[in-house]
Amino acid sequence: MTMQRTRLSTLANVTSSRFNSFFGNPWRRISLQLICVLFGVFSGQAIVTTAGQTAQWDVTAAGLLLLFTEATSRIV
Repeated sequence: MTMQRTRLSTLANVTSSRFNSFFGNPWRRISLQLICVLFGVFSGQAIVTTAGQTAQWDVTAAGLLLLFTEATSRIV
């Protein structure tokens, strides 16, 4: 079953292909991966400082957030 060609689906396809061709360059891909890793580390540390005030769940929350961010980055 194929989807109907609408303006929204065409825009999504064109945007996706341009995004893939832009990050097809190895240096851009590596820099995007590095930015994603650093964002994951930053998010983990931000959760540690806010959720870790009671010092019970800080390491667990930071680890889970880091895994979630990295998995999301990998999927996208």
